[in-house]
Amino acid sequence: MKRLSNLSIRHSIFLTTFFIVVFSLLISNAVTFSRFSTAHDDLVETTSREINKQIIMNFENYIDNITDSAHFLQIEILRMSKHNNYSGLSQIFENTKTVNRHVETIVLFHQDGVPILATEPHSKIRRNIDESDWFIQTLTDDSIFHFAPPTRKSVVLDSFEEVVSVSRVVEYYRDGEKLEGVLLLDLSTDDIRAIAAQTNLGDTGHIIFIDANQNLVFSSIASCYDNTCDSVIVANEITLGGEHIEQDNTAMYANVNTLKYTRWKIATFIDVDAISETRKLVLYTTVLIVGASLLMTLLMASMLSKRMSGPLDTLKKHMEQFQKGKLDKKINLKGQKEIVALSDTFNMMADEINALMDKVYQEQRAKRKSEFIALQNQINPHFLYNTLDSILYLSEQGENHDVQTMVAALSKFFRISISNESGLVSLRDEIEHVKSYLRIQQIRYRQAFEFNVTLDESIADYKVLKISLQPLAENAISHGINPDHNNNDITIHAYPKDDTIVISIKNSGYGISETQIKTMYAKMHNEMNSSSIGLKNVYQRLQLHFGSTADLVIESEMDHYTEVKMIIPMERKGEVI
Repeated sequence: MKRLSNLSIRHSIFLTTFFIVVFSLLISNAVTFSRFSTAHDDLVETTSREINKQIIMNFENYIDNITDSAHFLQIEILRMSKHNNYSGLSQIFENTKTVNRHVETIVLFHQDGVPILATEPHSKIRRNIDESDWFIQTLTDDSIFHFAPPTRKSVVLDSFEEVVSVSRVVEYYRDGEKLEGVLLLDLSTDDIRAIAAQTNLGDTGHIIFIDANQNLVFSSIASCYDNTCDSVIVANEITLGGEHIEQDNTAMYANVNTLKYTRWKIATFIDVDAISETRKLVLYTTVLIVGASLLMTLLMASMLSKRMSGPLDTLKKHMEQFQKGKLDKKINLKGQKEIVALSDTFNMMADEINALMDKVYQEQRAKRKSEFIALQNQINPHFLYNTLDSILYLSEQGENHDVQTMVAALSKFFRISISNESGLVSLRDEIEHVKSYLRIQQIRYRQAFEFNVTLDESIADYKVLKISLQPLAENAISHGINPDHNNNDITIHAYPKDDTIVISIKNSGYGISETQIKTMYAKMHNEMNSSSIGLKNVYQRLQLHFGSTADLVIESEMDHYTEVKMIIPMERKGEVI
């Protein structure tokens, strides 16, 4: 503590500023990344469970359709065979096969395996069916439907299409006597593959089915074809539920559930590697931001401490001279206003220094407060402050041409911003307004981007919403411009199309995903809460002024561009819409 108390003002300011900023950055980024990681894991698990639930629902709907058909046939077999109407029953079999496109063959067998009725000629039905495993299991347990694994050995001879066999014991009449037989429905696996393929499980995601003996029944990928498949091993280790796994150096989430009626388990493997990459990207970005912020803090803290302590050191030396009786030596300091005022007051009368400094301080504080309130009530204070600060910096650097350009652009910018006119202006004025905004930002960002604005003169006098393009341009700069690169482009093009005016704002850069675009649309249409009001505000104003024909259209291609198109109906020139 003693060593700290002996530090100079310069070093104290430097160390205090540096450590406050460093501590704040580390804590805030650590908390943010921790919360992001937790939310990321929750999102992966929730999304995986929902996808698994949807897949199971799709397959169970498919199974319900099959069992409903089988129940219907069971009832019709008993009813129509009682009246010995086997020709009518045969027609029902054919109709059922026609209506259910996934049904390949329907056969009613006697207990000894002899076909009684079928949608195929009896001569084409395989013999010795009573020796088949599925036939024996069906007769052994007559209370449930039996689902046999996919096979190319159909009950129909010379048929090699892969089918799943569904069978059950049914009752029927033969010459007035009630007997038991076996109803078989052979189902094409095309529907099963179609259901498995219609769900987006990621690049390497897939689905497998496992029977009650933990043997592989079906896989949606060709690489998993027997019980040695890694996915089968993982699925057998998970009783029910899900867990994170890594398969072939890919992060995945495995979820296992049972499939009703079949005694099968269904396992979904969802590729979450792309989602996990987001966490790495956030971590790298966070480290980069913290590192850049620390470097900037070092430079700014050094400059601030030097600027603050330099005049004070000079004043201290003059006060020491004053103590020695050298009263005629004047102090001539340059720097902060307070220090200059202090030196002037010290020259006039030493015993009035405290009172005079307090008066100057209070006056300056009141003046700044009044100016701040006045500016806050008229314009965007944050934008104006940054612009004026940039102008001051450029002036100090002697870049007078850029100063003139920024002042002229700022004047044009606020001519429309603070006007009390109608909420509509000509497209020509609105284009000039956004050009002024872009000129200011271009200089502020040290020429980090180029912009090009084109306007079809045939629509220049049409009325558009005042200050409607500036929020879109601000989004293009904030989310599409990389200050570290000098090849960023923003293009604004206004042109007529059919009976509408299209104003396109396009920027090169990172681009945004389809998911982000859907989220932006949801926020614009009030389907989601959002703290950001830029696009939402413009969209709602468009709807209020121009009706449902007006719109904002967002298009993007990752790592190439993002484009926002404002579409408004074309009305007569000069008319208030």
